[in-house]
Amino acid sequence: MLNLRRKYPWVHNKRLGVYKGKGYIFIVVLLIIFVCLYIIDIKIEPIVLALSEAQARVLAIKSIDSAIYKNVVQNINYNDLVYVRTDKNGKIAMVQSNIVEMNKIAAKTSLEVQKQLDQIKSQRVYVPLGSLFSSQLFANLGPRLPVSILPVGTVEVDFRTQFDKAGINQTRHRIFLIVDGKVRIVAPLSSKILSVVTEIPIAENIIIGDVPNSYYDTTDDKLKIPVK
Repeated sequence: MLNLRRKYPWVHNKRLGVYKGKGYIFIVVLLIIFVCLYIIDIKIEPIVLALSEAQARVLAIKSIDSAIYKNVVQNINYNDLVYVRTDKNGKIAMVQSNIVEMNKIAAKTSLEVQKQLDQIKSQRVYVPLGSLFSSQLFANLGPRLPVSILPVGTVEVDFRTQFDKAGINQTRHRIFLIVDGKVRIVAPLSSKILSVVTEIPIAENIIIGDVPNSYYDTTDDKLKIPVK
């Protein structure tokens, strides 16, 4: 072998050149892969997550609203939620929430929302690859990236009340149901937990007389029911 190297040195040099060339190509390929991953991580991933989040939020809110309107709101009566107290002169002195009834509504809401969110496990939203270019021309073009939506954590239910002047000596009292459901969006190369909050008016009444001097809300603590 040594004699061959001495006799044909150009053969040995050619082999070394081939090895060096392959080494350079390997390094260049690694650099290209690194740059591509960097671009995906810095540029593309946030866009994919943002687009996925928008679609996932719409789907989750529709599911939550559907659960509430179909199974909760229809059976709610204002007089079941609120006690109106009057003084000795017959004037309204206090408006007090019915904690027992509100807790029942909160529990039912949590369970119904949980069921509805469980149903979207099998659903996927798709983000067109062309939408990554932020151009209307390419918005619906290219392959579609699949995004899964999974319910996680707990469903939190709370109430909010609002008093508004509705006319002379009249006050509109409105009660809102606030639902906070958490879902995980799983997109290619990334995932994120999304908090979806929706607020729905569930009851209202026009109170005739002076604005109540006090309102006792005993539903400060949010009811939390875990999502299975």
